[in-house]
Amino acid sequence: MDLAARWTQCKSELAARLAREDGEAWLAALTLERLERDRVVLGGVQNTFFRSRILTQYRETLLDALAAAFPDHPVDALAQLEVRLAAAQPFGAELPPAAGDGEADEQLALPGFAEEAAAPPASGPVPLPASNGLDPRLTLERFLAGATMRPVLLAIAEIVRAPGLRFNPLLLCGASGLGRTHLLHALGHALSRRPASAGAALSGGSPAGGPLRVLCASAERFKQEVLEGMQQRRMKSVRERWQDADALLLDDLQFVLVAPRVQEELLHLFDSYVGSGRPVAFTADRLPRALRGLNETLRSRIEGGLVLELEPPDADARLAYLRRRSAEEGLVLGEAEARWLAERLRGSLRLAEGVVVRLAAYGGGTGRPLTREFVEHVAAPLLAEGEGWGSPVLAERIVAAVCERFGIAVKALQAPSRTPTLVRARQVTVFLLKELSGLSYPEMAPWLGHRTPSTLSHASHALERDLARHPHVHRLVRQIREDASREPSSPPPRPASGKTRRLPARRAEQH
Repeated sequence: MDLAARWTQCKSELAARLAREDGEAWLAALTLERLERDRVVLGGVQNTFFRSRILTQYRETLLDALAAAFPDHPVDALAQLEVRLAAAQPFGAELPPAAGDGEADEQLALPGFAEEAAAPPASGPVPLPASNGLDPRLTLERFLAGATMRPVLLAIAEIVRAPGLRFNPLLLCGASGLGRTHLLHALGHALSRRPASAGAALSGGSPAGGPLRVLCASAERFKQEVLEGMQQRRMKSVRERWQDADALLLDDLQFVLVAPRVQEELLHLFDSYVGSGRPVAFTADRLPRALRGLNETLRSRIEGGLVLELEPPDADARLAYLRRRSAEEGLVLGEAEARWLAERLRGSLRLAEGVVVRLAAYGGGTGRPLTREFVEHVAAPLLAEGEGWGSPVLAERIVAAVCERFGIAVKALQAPSRTPTLVRARQVTVFLLKELSGLSYPEMAPWLGHRTPSTLSHASHALERDLARHPHVHRLVRQIREDASREPSSPPPRPASGKTRRLPARRAEQH
């Protein structure tokens, strides 16, 4: 069976698995442009709404169907899936006949696919993919950073200026949706444009003067390859593959915490890179000390480098992001509507992305200006608790609700005492201030005795873990959230500075 017939069979299988409306909307036009073990490229998708739907809802279904249709070219379950809005070359395009091949009319292949099938298996480590795992969309040019990201961008600039010499290793940590994966890939793109040093050439990487070879992957993928290598007794080739680069970037370090043997391999890999002057960077969802189960030696190595905590985007960054994404989707979003959304979309830019996608999907890209009523109606399900959460006294309400529920005074919340009740009250305060107000850790510090951002971050992550484990903690937080939505019965408390907190109102006036 030729490749075109296999792809037709694959689409038939997909049609049986997909919802009928999805099959009718984008499956017929879907094309397969590239098929590799760790990278699949699809094309022919009409807009970013369908692309997002494919990536978020049907990724596993697509990879399973491809694995069944192309058994001689297995696809890794963790393969990078890329969906393009316009296919550069449709599947089944004819290629020039090979020398001595009399059946040229029957030769159908993907770009770069037939060459791999005909080539004999190479000995030694598996070569890095051409893309090195870097997403071409995640560049510094496309990263909209406000004032909170300035230290991170300065650090990345220093690393690119002197790879392996400055801030090695680097750890970017923060909650989901703050851009840590984007920044990691952006660092990789910037490094890949740098020439390799003589040290990199001696370590087995690119020849001196050639471009740096960057290996960017998820920690989950590293874990899977190591575990498979151990089971199949081929750890030598796995180690050679992961050491065969000039820079190592690993995303979501928290995914290796449950695998001690994988962490030992990562420690040896880390020492190999840093010891030979090659840059290493990680991302994680929390600070090293909060990564319970992390190898102590590896933790100390990481803490000896530069650890940067990402802060939520400020109002300027959210507004700029809304303007750019709206323009890319063909939405005519007025200034007043954009500012209204930016004020309410606190926390991460991922939520802003979701709002823009919903506006486009609901028919906003008609070229006509979006009305305030339309924007409010479409965005309402994604906004936190409606307009009431944009109140100027939001922080005051949260602190008052916490103190009332725990039966404590605000001064006790700010005091150095670490009794279990006060520790829990501070954890709940930090969590709700971050979730409902979008305040950064430095901004909420006056409410909690001017504690350091790392202390506040640890308190928030500790509560998040308990929320998943203990139903009574979940009920407590829900009750306090409901209390904070109402006006407090007593006069609002004041932060440690003695000034009433009205930060959201001032931000609104500035914009």
